[in-house]
Amino acid sequence: CANFVLCRVPHARAVKERLRRKGIMVRSYFGTPRLEDCLRISVGRPEDTHRLMEALDEEPSPQPSPTAAGPAGRAVSRRERA
Repeated sequence: CANFVLCRVPHARAVKERLRRKGIMVRSYFGTPRLEDCLRISVGRPEDTHRLMEALDEEPSPQPSPTAAGPAGRAVSRRERA
């Protein structure tokens, strides 16, 4: 059993920065193969989870660029794009 959730998040860098500005810290894996767009979110008290959900709902995430997705929305690696 773990006390965190690992989430694949479009525009993970922007989302992490937005959460940081609101005082919510999450762990990123930028530079780690296959986890570059993931954020690790610790599961805390219910009020912490509520605050996280409110912060995520406040601003819509940017839409992924058409070049960042492959067939059927599958993420395409940098190597595949080149």
